[in-house]
Parts: sequence; structure tokens; C-alpha cells
Amino acid sequence: MLGFALAAIMITSIFVTMAPAGSANDNTPPACITNLQNVTGATWINWTWTKPPDSDFNYTMVFLNGMWETNTSEPFFNATALDPETSYEIGTHTVDEEGNVNRTWVNQTARTKAVPDTTAPETEITTGPSGAIAYTDATFTWTGSDDVTPTANLRYSFMLEGYDTSWSTWTSSTSRWYSDLPSGAYTFMVKALDEAENEDPTPATRSFIVDTTPPASITNLQNVTGATWINWTWTNPTDADFNYTLVYLNGTWKTNTSQPFFNATELEPETPYEIGTHTVDIEGNVNETWVNQTARTKAVLDTTVPASITNLQNVTGATWINWSWTDPPDADFNYTMVFLNGTWETNTSDSFYNATDLDQDTSYEIGTHTVDSEGNVNETWVNQTTTTLPLPDTTAPETEITTGPSGAIAYDDVTFTWTGSDDVTPTANLRYSFMLEGYDTSWSSWTSSTSRWYSDLPNGAYTFMVKALDDAENEDLTPATRSFTVSVTIRGGVGGGGGGGPSLDSDGDGYFDAVERLMGTNPNDPNDYPNKQEAATPTTTTTPPQTTKTTQTPTLPSTLALTVPQPVATPTSAPASATPVPEKLGFSRELAFEELVASIIVLAAMWLLVIAYLVLKME
Repeated sequence: MLGFALAAIMITSIFVTMAPAGSANDNTPPACITNLQNVTGATWINWTWTKPPDSDFNYTMVFLNGMWETNTSEPFFNATALDPETSYEIGTHTVDEEGNVNRTWVNQTARTKAVPDTTAPETEITTGPSGAIAYTDATFTWTGSDDVTPTANLRYSFMLEGYDTSWSTWTSSTSRWYSDLPSGAYTFMVKALDEAENEDPTPATRSFIVDTTPPASITNLQNVTGATWINWTWTNPTDADFNYTLVYLNGTWKTNTSQPFFNATELEPETPYEIGTHTVDIEGNVNETWVNQTARTKAVLDTTVPASITNLQNVTGATWINWSWTDPPDADFNYTMVFLNGTWETNTSDSFYNATDLDQDTSYEIGTHTVDSEGNVNETWVNQTTTTLPLPDTTAPETEITTGPSGAIAYDDVTFTWTGSDDVTPTANLRYSFMLEGYDTSWSSWTSSTSRWYSDLPNGAYTFMVKALDDAENEDLTPATRSFTVSVTIRGGVGGGGGGGPSLDSDGDGYFDAVERLMGTNPNDPNDYPNKQEAATPTTTTTPPQTTKTTQTPTLPSTLALTVPQPVATPTSAPASATPVPEKLGFSRELAFEELVASIIVLAAMWLLVIAYLVLKME
């Protein structure tokens, strides 16, 4: 009320100031407003009233929560921009034209509404059938949830598609029972509705199938008898949902089996036995029609089991295995029972079994029992496990040239090396065929070699090709290739000797090709020649001690060089001690016939010079 007291003080000060002159004779304030009412929203309140009947009524002063808001001659006031779910109090005073204020408060408190609920509820089916059922009564229960409306205040509508023709009226019930449903497919649907009339747009659903039709009976019931056993066989029904057969012997349940046979054992000789059957589907529907047959065991004649099979062997493929064996020699041998991975497959009097439609690279076990004509079963297993082959390798290997010349070269000796790879065959097992196009006239035979050396190639263009072959005889259809061009400018005699003779000094470094080959230097490289290091570094001769005689491998003296200009190239450094001569081109190849005579002459001259050089060293 403090706010209204302050408002009264303010009103007094306002109207004392505003009172018009000459109004002292009218001091009677107008009556109060009446019939004060309101309509509310979440953020607004609209108040209405009846104005006083005074002829000199002027306006109504409006206060909200004690704070002056406006003066209005209208019979209403709209309060806006309010908070949801909040209480607000209007207060009023009436004022006449002379400024007389009715100080009596006419007040009213109203509360704004909550923000509208626009969120739909959720629905959940809690119990009810699903999948295939073999009964005709179904009960469903459900519940719902909402962010505003309590669960107890929700309402629901439901429908069984396939049975109901429309949705139910809205109800607070949370369960529904259906009875005597015909066989068929159904979907139960239910949706919730909250107090703000928001409806679940995604009803909860549950689908099921009523199947009360039992499967057909077995057919083609037959038997084979022995003195103490009867083997019944039949054909299972073709129903897609067939599950198993109930088997009775002389009215007593024996087993449930999905197999098309039943072996009754430990029976009395020369005694009748009746098998009885009912079929059952996966929904549990039982065909109540009996399919029966009576068979009589034989007299006891032979209780000796036949011998087992012997010499069990196999031949395998990727999707098949052929097992063969030797049948037992028993005169009354009848057949062999064949099992694959523990599952009976067939009875055969043949001495083989073909397993087909198998998985590749997979182990399978055959198991066998032999049976004689009296039905005696040799219970000893003769088993064998084998593995199907992997699928054939049809992928060709890849081939790669690892070293060898390309482009233009100034020498005529070339070496190529290569390797291969395959998805199955190890690299070490690959074989190769190669050909130097422009030199060879055909591909080489297949070889495990991974290198090839060519010498004295004439000037011209060449392409070396090599291809791999794997263990499955898959050949690389895109051989690896490398192209090059030989361009050797000096092929005549040394020192300007007559052309047309053997290539005694191909690189023009002043040394016969035969000498360079013997000393391990490249006869096609003018910067690689004997005594290159000695030419760069002066040799210091030291007289060895008299007490020890050391034999050193002499360095070839420069006097072996031909009388032609020496190479211009100068070594940049020389090692402190003699370096072993590396193995280079020439040691492993045959010398050309044209060079043979020259090589022998040079070799003899060289050794004479070496001997002379050693004599000089030892003096």
C-alpha cells in the first residue's frame, strides 16, 4: 500500500496545482468506477469498467502495481509487455471537471497466463504382441509424456490397422484388448493429445501377424527294418514356416526333429512298432492330424556289424570335394552313411561321395558309418578332414626395370636389372623373359635371372623389354620397357690407325680396350683409365729394410700407355694408400674375336714392363 499512499500524495499535489479558479463552490468528487473486470493473456491484461454517472466526470487515473500509468476517459485499460504467469494489480481514482479526486481506491488483481504450449506429447507402447503369433487375442498397453501436461491428464486415440477402419475417439484409457482376430498382418497405432490440444504426429506402432494355420502333414512315410531297429524316412511339408515334426513311438513321444527321418533302436526282434507324427510351424501351430505307420522288426539273424570303409581319399577343388574309399568286404554290406561336418547327408552303396557348393579355402570333415543288409550299424567313425582349394590365381604379375640406361649413351656395353611382384607367387619364385628390341630377334626363354648384360652394341636405337611369369602361368601382358640410343664416336684403331679394324681404344684415353678390361676400368669412359691416381700423385720410393722383404702389388707404370695424348681430366684428390682395383665392366664377358689378337700382344708387352718395373723397384 506504500505505492498507493505515494500515489495519493502525488494526486493531491497535482490537483491542488491544477484546481481552476472559481471552483471553490464544488468540492464533491465524482463516484468511483464500477463493474471492474479483466481478460488476460500470457503478456497482457485488458481491464474494463463502468464510468461513474456524474455529469461532470472527467477521467479515471490508472495505476499498475502502485505506479501511475495514464489518465483515461475510456472505460478500459490495456496493460501490455507483461511477464507470463505473473500477478498485476490495477488501481483507479476518478476525477471530475473541477479537479475533485475521489480518493477511494477501486483495485483488482489479475494474473497473466502461461506461455502457450506448442510441443506435442510423446507416446510409447509398453506391452503387446509383435512378430508372428499363433493366437487370436491381443492386448496392448501404452503411456505418454509431455513437457507441460501431466501424464495423467493426457488423452489417447488408437487404431488397429487391418481391423479398425478409423481412429478411436480421444480417451484417457491406456489399454485395448482385441479378440478373435482373423489370420493376417496387423499394425497397432496409438497417439497422445495434451491439454493444449497438441497431438503426437508420430504415433507409436507395433506390427504382428496372426497365424493360426498349422503346417501340412509329412508325406511319403517309408521304413527300413532290422532285427532291433526301424529307420523311418519321410518328406517334410513345404510350408515356409514349418519348424519340426513331433515323433511318437507306440503312442509315446520320442523327439522333435526337423530332419526327415527317425531311427528307432534297441527294439525287440519280430515285433510291430507304430510311428505317429504331428507337424509344427514356427508360430507353434500344431497339425493335429496323425500320420502313422506300423512296421515290424526282423527276426534275429545277424548282429555282427560290417567292417568300416578303408582307403579314404579325396580330391579337392575350390567349391567341391570328391571322397572315395574301399567298401568293406562283408557279404551283407548294404550302404555307407555319409555325414558332412556332423550332419547326415546321404546313404550310399557307392564307394564315393561328391560334396558340392562348398566355400573356397574352407575345411570340411566327412564322417562315415557302414550298415549291413540286416541294419547293423558300425558305430566306429571313419573321418577325414580336408580343405577346399582357394580360387584360381588369374591375376598377372607386375614387372619393373630397376637399373639400366635410358636416353642417349656414348658407350656400347649395357646392363639391365629388374624385379617383379605378384599377389600370390613370391617374388623369388617369379620367372622372366626379356628381349632387346633392335638387337634380339625373339624373347628369351623363361628364367629366374634378374639381370642381362649386352656388349659391343652397334650405334642405334634400342628398347629393352622384360615381363614376369607367376606360378599360375599368368604372364605380365604389359612388359616393363626402357629405351636408349647408343652413339659411340670412336670405333677404329688407336692413334689414328686405319678404320675398319678392331676397336682397340674406344674411348680415346690412350689405353687399349683389352688393357682397360684387364685392369677393371671402363673402356668406354675417357675419364676412367689405369693409373689415374698415380698420375695425380707423385710416388715416393722408400728403400725397404734389409731384414724384411715385402712384396707389393705394383702400380701399372705409365709406360704401358699408348703413344697418344693423355686425358685432360685431372684427379681432384689421391688416397693416402693404394686402393684395390674395383671390379668393372669386362671381366665376365667374352672378348670379341677382333680384339683377341691385340689383347694377347698387349698382355705380353705389359708383363714385360711389369717385370722391368719390379727390377727397378728392388734395386
